Amino acid sequence: MSKYPDCLDVLILKRRIILTYLIRDIKESVPVIGRLVEVPLRNETVLGCVLGISGEKELQKILPIKRFIGRECFLDENGIQLALFMSSYYGYPLDECFMKIFPAGIFSGLKKKISASKNMPKGELGRSGILSALVKKENMNFEYFLEKIKSENNLRLFGELVEKKLFDVSYSLSPPAALKYTERIVSLKETGTSGEKGFEKTLVDFLVSSGNSCELTKIIGVFGENGISAVASLLRKNVLMTRKIQSPSGGFEKFELTPDQKVCFEKIDLNAKGVYLLKGVTGSGKTYVYSKCIEKTLENGKTAVCLVPEIALIPQTVRFFSKFLPGACIMTYHSYMNPKKRFDTFRKARDGGCSLIIGTRSAIFLPLKNTGIIVVDEEHSQHYKEEESGPFYSARDIAVWKGKNLEIPVILGSATPSAESIFNAKKGKYRLIELKKRISETKMPQCVLTPVFKSRKDAISDELKKELEINFNNGQQSVLFINRRGFSHFAVCPACSSVINCRHCNVSMTYHESKEKLVCHYCGKERKLPEKCPVCSHPKIHLHGAGTERIEKELQKILPLTEILRLDTDVVKKTKNGHEDFFRDFHSGRYPVLVGTQMISKGLDFPGVSLVGIIDADSALSFPDFRAQENAFQLIVQTAGRAGRVGQDSKVLIQTCNVSNPVLFFAKNHDYDGFIATELKSRQEVGYPPFTRIARVMIASPSNEKAQNTAKKAKKILQKSLPETEIIGPAPCPLEKIRNSYRWHFLVKAPKNVPLGEKILLSGIWELKKGVKIYVDIDPVRML
Repeated sequence: MSKYPDCLDVLILKRRIILTYLIRDIKESVPVIGRLVEVPLRNETVLGCVLGISGEKELQKILPIKRFIGRECFLDENGIQLALFMSSYYGYPLDECFMKIFPAGIFSGLKKKISASKNMPKGELGRSGILSALVKKENMNFEYFLEKIKSENNLRLFGELVEKKLFDVSYSLSPPAALKYTERIVSLKETGTSGEKGFEKTLVDFLVSSGNSCELTKIIGVFGENGISAVASLLRKNVLMTRKIQSPSGGFEKFELTPDQKVCFEKIDLNAKGVYLLKGVTGSGKTYVYSKCIEKTLENGKTAVCLVPEIALIPQTVRFFSKFLPGACIMTYHSYMNPKKRFDTFRKARDGGCSLIIGTRSAIFLPLKNTGIIVVDEEHSQHYKEEESGPFYSARDIAVWKGKNLEIPVILGSATPSAESIFNAKKGKYRLIELKKRISETKMPQCVLTPVFKSRKDAISDELKKELEINFNNGQQSVLFINRRGFSHFAVCPACSSVINCRHCNVSMTYHESKEKLVCHYCGKERKLPEKCPVCSHPKIHLHGAGTERIEKELQKILPLTEILRLDTDVVKKTKNGHEDFFRDFHSGRYPVLVGTQMISKGLDFPGVSLVGIIDADSALSFPDFRAQENAFQLIVQTAGRAGRVGQDSKVLIQTCNVSNPVLFFAKNHDYDGFIATELKSRQEVGYPPFTRIARVMIASPSNEKAQNTAKKAKKILQKSLPETEIIGPAPCPLEKIRNSYRWHFLVKAPKNVPLGEKILLSGIWELKKGVKIYVDIDPVRML
């Protein structure tokens, strides 16, 4: 065997494996870590990213790296440290963690080319006219090439030549595109500037009358070319400043913190690491505290990240910060962006092209240059937890880790902090700061528990109907919340009680009246509502339960000739600008009533709302999950907080079949402290987080027997590796079958000091994944 001292560990993109390659013959004048490379893998050239220097290895053969692609680094030292932390904490193989933090959309910036090798014998290409003609062009687009040789004969010949390594494949990286901004804002640096004459004075007066700030396009529209030259002149004189935004601004505004907000702000040390839990009732102005902290951070020449749990909250958050942070280049980042734009945003953040990132959970992975503060708004939200593909990270917990690693402050904000965060604050790990009153001491809404019966015909109670009519006649807006979309959430036979389930998932299908179809909300499959029962042939199927479509229909009867705004994912997907258009229209007062799902329950500020109706408060309490009561309390309190935010008397009606439920009692009285004390005591008694640590291990397979047997094997392996833990299960998941896969799971409960993820990673259970899928979820937020 030979020893190779100059080797690099390379992550093979798309294949999600890490291999070692030789670098000895390549001379590079810039760092190699984090760079893209072309490497050989079997009979093809593939794309990889250098993770680190491998050091000496004893292997029979190590292939050399073919070449480096460009000079950009896509993983820095912090990114590599983060991947190592995620692998250890969340119990996932390192290559999976690297792929999670690697820039989304990178393949949109890569161009794959193909050329005939210099070693290509002249006679080979003569066997195909089209192949011969195409390869005469150097560096042809690979997809175009494959499209042109799609006949069976050409493909067979091409395969033979590939086997003989007579084609060269190469990649090139397109330069970062200039991100398009919605608008450039022009602002006065100081109010009441003097000394300007002529047209410059006219422009200054115009800006003063416009609130000291105005869109550049509006200035050009009013003053034409004179406006451009005046702006340029005043910029040179340091009278004006400009900033780019991705959403229309309401004009720059100065603001002063309230005494309570100021106390909170002064408790935050912006020059040192630390985690601050900002607990503030809904409408207390937590965002103003964030804004002041970010403003001071930007003034110190650093950048900031603000995470929000829902895409729906991004436009409002951008508008807010655009008003109060003149000169800030604000960029957004979320999963609805196309891959090219996400990749360009990644590069801009890395290269110092923006000062504030506002985004959902994946934005925490952006390598923002010179980060000075991280804000996690609505930190309690389950949307910060990745639940689609492993590793199942929490963006809130990653933010805390990054704050410690970068030695910067992290602010976690919520009206209803998670049990884990308040526990950390009580233990002194986080510093608790509180806003106990709404701005201007506006009253909290009056909450009323409205008893309803399961057998009721209408989803909206008579009491709520009456309040809706009164509120409408008073010119006020109302919000109705139900956490189900569609018309009816299950269809059942009245004779044999058979529920119509999805053929691919062991769940009931939801009836959507707009489509006149049953829809599975897990796999997306649709089918017509049967005319008779598929089991007993009874001639009629009954629809039960309510969703947003049914609530909308009932509202149209209560308030005829009134426009009702419905907001759920079914509606949002059909619109170009998603949530933004809906919220703007409702905010303007165009619609008197908004009915929606969880996306309307938190963070949104609707000044005209004085009535909130929570249609089915019991549904959130019925989940088979130890967090069910906490989630229900948070959902009700957050939704209730949409009412009465500008001082008007407001009311919240909470419809329930169980008015004596203690969770509803605490929510009705906005009593977070009372609820969390009871909840923590209950968790401690049964040994659940935050007093212990848990992991959920799930096995999925098209074969129910294989999933069950593998789950049993995985349990035995972990019992040996983790003797200090309690393992509950395995058992079928509450949602036993999803997308034709049977799912079994078990829980691992461990003391707080046990490195649960690390021990699971080293246990060997990942070696069982042949023929099955294994999911390890550390700190799970759902058990379905």
